[in-house]
Amino acid sequence: MFAKFRPENSAAPLSGQWIGYADGTNQGLTVVELDDCGVELRGHAYLFEGPDAPSSVVPISVENGATSLSIEARVYPFDSRFSHIISRPQLAERYPEFDFPTKATIKLQLERNKLNAQWQTDIGTGGQSEMKVSRATRKSEYKPDPNIRTWAEFKSKISSIEPHRYMFRGQNVTARLRTSFHRTRRKDLLTFLNQDIQQAHRVLTAQTKHVFRLNDPQENGAFWNLLQHHGYPTPLLDWTMSPFVAAFLRTDRAQNEAAVSKIFEYLCLTVLNGSLTFSSNSRRLCFHPIFQSWRHLQSRTHEHYLSNRFQV
Repeated sequence: MFAKFRPENSAAPLSGQWIGYADGTNQGLTVVELDDCGVELRGHAYLFEGPDAPSSVVPISVENGATSLSIEARVYPFDSRFSHIISRPQLAERYPEFDFPTKATIKLQLERNKLNAQWQTDIGTGGQSEMKVSRATRKSEYKPDPNIRTWAEFKSKISSIEPHRYMFRGQNVTARLRTSFHRTRRKDLLTFLNQDIQQAHRVLTAQTKHVFRLNDPQENGAFWNLLQHHGYPTPLLDWTMSPFVAAFLRTDRAQNEAAVSKIFEYLCLTVLNGSLTFSSNSRRLCFHPIFQSWRHLQSRTHEHYLSNRFQV
């Protein structure tokens, strides 16, 4: 079953998802994901050096309540496209020009709400990173446009947008984009993949006519969709290229006419907050706190993957 983890609290200061950038012989995006499992925090530390270099992952655990950690750990090559560890032979085949470490000495230190990391590998590479905790639990910084209050005004504004440039999501709360998995306050996605998904697959295989092959990307995606459809927390987030579909999917869930009116008004005010926001001061269209348009995402494939993986 889906594990129950403690809520985020000050007694577990290292719990959460920490994001920063590496500086040194290794450069790229650094991420530490730690779940509060009771007496200890467990999770993984990642280094994403870009689409043309192998990514790295290190399993870590730390006593609950601790603010620092110093370990020597094994380093695993990581496929950031499909979020799984790859074997050394696979690594050599995909990246024949790279030397990859076996072990690394890692130090983590929490100072003034920032997680500082230092590492040195057994092949002489190393670096440091200053990471900040994800802001996903905070309220969205985007503000609704008070000038849009009717469906006609909504359609007029939407019709002025360049087609197929933005992606949309309907939400009836002023919240940042969070998947159902992240709303459980878990962060460690690799544990979810290696344990939760595998257990769910074993249970459902005995109850479904179709046996989903998780090593096939399309069937793996279909299996995740099946889980989400039946209410199982997953790191999937629904999107659409149509603002009208997004609006319909939100208002269609209303239970009565009063609720429809309330959500309709809210949609007109917030204009699909998190996926599309009309800023009342700049009038810019923003669907994501980091990336401003679908074209921008298309031109940054690696970051596109990372933006789907991380909370924002």
